Amino acid sequence: QLMEIEAQLDKHLQASMQTLQIRSATKWLEEGERNNSYFYRQIAARSVATTMNSLRNPATQAIETDTSSMCAIAKEYYSSLYRSETVDQEALKIISGKANPWKKISKPDWETLTKQTTEEELLECLKFCPTNKSPGLDGISFELLTFIL
Repeated sequence: QLMEIEAQLDKHLQASMQTLQIRSATKWLEEGERNNSYFYRQIAARSVATTMNSLRNPATQAIETDTSSMCAIAKEYYSSLYRSETVDQEALKIISGKANPWKKISKPDWETLTKQTTEEELLECLKFCPTNKSPGLDGISFELLTFIL
């Protein structure tokens, strides 16, 4: 029973080290390595590097360091970024006048656009997809798709 407990403890420590390795963004981990202090230093250094300590106020050009001022600057920035804009009705008329609502797509073009994608076409597209990127909304990365197919 002692060996079973030791095996469970070792499994738990290995999982803990993998978590620390991911959080510290460290690329290597040797078998049996349990250098927690190294990983904690890496996490702390990464935290310092990714923390914003100040923001420039666009209205006054002053550097703001207190949290409430930085929050106000960020709030104003994103509010203006996502504020709805008025539509230029004249430009809309010009654009919509150029589109022909009665024109239809040709049958060969329709067939090309709606045909079933083949596995070969999918594999060819996967060759040009980036690696080491976050998965999309479906949660599947390009590496996983390449591995599956």
